[in-house]
Amino acid sequence: MRSMTRTEFEAYEKRVEAVLATVEAAIESVEKKDFDEIAATAREVVEIRREYLELSERQAQAERLEAAPQEGQGERDAPRPPQDGSSSRWRSGPVLTAQ
Repeated sequence: MRSMTRTEFEAYEKRVEAVLATVEAAIESVEKKDFDEIAATAREVVEIRREYLELSERQAQAERLEAAPQEGQGERDAPRPPQDGSSSRWRSGPVLTAQ
């Protein structure tokens, strides 16, 4: 399935509905049942394409958010000394013990 932009999809959806309306107006009443089945299937395809478009948009947005540099990220992610007064131990680093 080819990717579409939202604008392209909306134009596609309108074209499908216009064609269905034109065909429905031109058919005999005895063909109405068959047409209704075809129209329902065509609308299901449009709905599937809408879901695919929305999924693609969400994925693109998530990728943009992941790729965007986070403001102050380095500072936020750096470990900070505890606020409970044990900062002297924090500065001295981890204590290693022999086993």
